[in-house]
Amino acid sequence: MKTTNKSRTNSIMNVKKLTTLAVFAAVAYVAMLVTHLIPAVSGFLSFDAKDAVIVIAGMVFSPGAAVIVTLVVSFVEMITVGHTGFIGLLMNFISTTSFLLPICFIYKRSRKSKDVILGLLISTVTATVMMLLWNYFITPIYMNVPQSAVVDMMLPVFLPFNLIKYTLNSALVLLIYKRIIYILNKMDITTVTETKKPSVVNILVSVLCAAVAITICVILFYMQ
Repeated sequence: MKTTNKSRTNSIMNVKKLTTLAVFAAVAYVAMLVTHLIPAVSGFLSFDAKDAVIVIAGMVFSPGAAVIVTLVVSFVEMITVGHTGFIGLLMNFISTTSFLLPICFIYKRSRKSKDVILGLLISTVTATVMMLLWNYFITPIYMNVPQSAVVDMMLPVFLPFNLIKYTLNSALVLLIYKRIIYILNKMDITTVTETKKPSVVNILVSVLCAAVAITICVILFYMQ
């Protein structure tokens, strides 16, 4: 009887986990749609907030679960609103996984605010470097331009764009992850322990990150 009850409990938890991951995927997709309304830097560089949503999914469950959500959202984006085909799918997948893996692995080891901030900083740098490398190889194919033209775009276009993108997503994560985890704990969906409200440090760092990123956006806008 105990074994049966345990199996039933595990089945219920698995259903809750799959349902919650599906909700995370849906929210990430909607976040992508909404934030794509923001004017793009170029025809293929546009900000979206799905990375923040998927990172929180990884913090709640596991990095592997977040990677699966990334693949699902990237595929749905490709077949619905994407204009870059499998190249866009590949770049989206690499971009999001490069960003989520460092912070998710660090969060599983330590949930202290300072370690979360450090993890997001590492994620921002890692993802920025990865996207610079992949843009160097992929953009010439997509835009049908020589690599020398792409090299000329690295510092004025790709570097600031990716830094702004991942900084803003990091700020979003810091602002909402504790509250999301608190709600999921109340629903018995996760056993991750977090307080209800973000700490003052998290809020101040988030505001600072957002202010710096927005300032850079304004400067780049007026430089065009």
